[in-house]
Amino acid sequence: MASVLLLTNTLGASAEVLPALGLLQHSVKILPAEASVLVDVPDMQVLLIDARRDLPAAKSLTKLLTTTGVGAPVIAMWREGRLDAITVTSSEAVDNLVEMLGDAGRELLAVTPLFAPHPRIIERAQWRGALKAQLTAAGDKGLVDGIQSFFAKVTRLSK
Repeated sequence: MASVLLLTNTLGASAEVLPALGLLQHSVKILPAEASVLVDVPDMQVLLIDARRDLPAAKSLTKLLTTTGVGAPVIAMWREGRLDAITVTSSEAVDNLVEMLGDAGRELLAVTPLFAPHPRIIERAQWRGALKAQLTAAGDKGLVDGIQSFFAKVTRLSK
């Protein structure tokens, strides 16, 4: 079971921020979307930043994450084979991901399935080097269904 760190300033359950989290059996830890949490970042496999209500603040936080090197553990986990896919829900998220990964993560991005719910996001991801970008249906359920369908096919092919 993967551990998810959700940075949000919304009070309440993680399902309020991203309803699809309720469909998965991940352990979710919620912390405020503030720079102070970067002092002692808990172990995680997935980092989600809630940008629904304050996009400028979320962008600032992702830039801070980039400069503090939080991307380094992600790249290490990726190289160890502990990251199987990426989901993005905006073109800006693609850009932020590429910036966070830097040159060290570009080769990994090229060979990892990336899922997004809109053709424009897929186009942006491919342009930024995500060669295995997969279009899903819209919404959280569309993303989850697309990921499950993709990996069900991969599992069948590998048997």
